[in-house]
Amino acid sequence: MNYILSLVLTISFVSINFSSLKDNASDKCKTAIEAAERDYAKNTLKYYTFGIASFPKQEIKLDIGPKVEVVSLGCMINTHQICYNQYVDSLLIAKTGFDFYGLAQ
Repeated sequence: MNYILSLVLTISFVSINFSSLKDNASDKCKTAIEAAERDYAKNTLKYYTFGIASFPKQEIKLDIGPKVEVVSLGCMINTHQICYNQYVDSLLIAKTGFDFYGLAQ
């Protein structure tokens, strides 16, 4: 009986925490998209890169649309930056037909 009670409490605790994390990630994505929209209105965007090796370019200038500043963050990956990048990619694809890495080549 104690085992079943413990199992039920653990499952409840995990599902509540997961739900909280999911809501928090959703809020961070909303904030990131709003930030990208503000940056786009100013005709400048950022693109966050991650990893040990830094991205070779500091900025990408487009014939159409905003300039894209490259921000290298090393190994720290954050939900906010990933959502921001996804939104920037959707804007770039709509304008040029290419995502960030397609334009960076």
